[in-house]
Amino acid sequence: MQRGSIIQWGNQWRLKYRETVTVNGRKVRKDVYKNLAPVGGQYSTKNSVQPLADVILAPLNAGMKEARSVDSFESFLETFIEKGEGGRGRMLRKSTKAGYKTIFNLLRPLLP
Repeated sequence: MQRGSIIQWGNQWRLKYRETVTVNGRKVRKDVYKNLAPVGGQYSTKNSVQPLADVILAPLNAGMKEARSVDSFESFLETFIEKGEGGRGRMLRKSTKAGYKTIFNLLRPLLP
């Protein structure tokens, strides 16, 4: 269970916590920073912003958040075609790989 770390960053309270993301097909832990509230008034101490942090961390602590990918769709496709590995770890045939590469090159300008 994570509590995160609340820090004062300039005139903002900021929450720092770790999240699992997928990079190149591997799950890794990354630091994530979220602004909670401006310093002062109702939120003058760390304890006063802890309930805001708890709301952000609740889905993570409940196991409801899944690892998200930081790879773009384009880089994923490039890696997939370059590797040439299909479902269940089987290598793609040369003709299949060439067809995928042709389709990818046609669609590349349309990708975000």
